[in-house]
Amino acid sequence: MKVNTIEEKLLNSLSYHSQGIALECGERVLTYAELDEKAGRIAGDLQKKGVSPGTFVGLLLEDRMNLIVALVGILKAGCAFVPLDTALPDGRLAALIEAVELQFVICDRLEHPPIPQCLMFHEFFDSSLQQDRESFQSPEFQREGPVYVYFTSGTTGTPKGVVGRNKGLLHFIEWEIAEFEIDKTFR
Repeated sequence: MKVNTIEEKLLNSLSYHSQGIALECGERVLTYAELDEKAGRIAGDLQKKGVSPGTFVGLLLEDRMNLIVALVGILKAGCAFVPLDTALPDGRLAALIEAVELQFVICDRLEHPPIPQCLMFHEFFDSSLQQDRESFQSPEFQREGPVYVYFTSGTTGTPKGVVGRNKGLLHFIEWEIAEFEIDKTFR
């Protein structure tokens, strides 16, 4: 059976390699199973907050491992991620958040400029806030759906969001698999 969607490929990889190392950062290690579980918590919590597929969710995280976990969680919820640079001035961050009309931004520090839509990364894993995540429903794959937004200053110097779509990412992944002969043995 041919796997056709990015989500199916991701889920297939997460289950096939469940005990393999997915992420390493210094002494910290996450297996694919742990990555899937953490990303599922984020996806489930986003859904409980009313986020629907295609919604843009910002990422304002300094910790790169947490960034990847949150990115996968956003994708599992069927949303699009918007990476935000923690080194940007407060005014520029506010302009980017407003330009994309972000409902939520996943943050890892309170020192960031005040962001009303901020969801603290660690709160997704706070045991005192554990919610029933069994009801998480993976949304249907939308080939034309957005997967990310990156900003370019363009010729005017004003930030402009460029939306990447699932079909473009899927095309790239399929090309990369064929071009480099990537199979199940690759990490």
